[in-house]
Amino acid sequence: MSGYGPRALRWMACAVGTSQLVHGTDAPVVAVTDDESLGAAAHLASRTGNVARLLGTAWVAA
Repeated sequence: MSGYGPRALRWMACAVGTSQLVHGTDAPVVAVTDDESLGAAAHLASRTGNVARLLGTAWVAA
């Protein structure tokens, strides 16, 4: 979840789409929260598939 809160996260999802969001953390500096305000599928994608595409380890159709 964004340090700016779930509302900012929803705004970003509306602006760029959930397929463009990736999960990052400032742990252990900031407590980690497990927020699924965008739904379970978006939550999982931000930690797996979206990250793989960002790092170039997933196949992406042209």
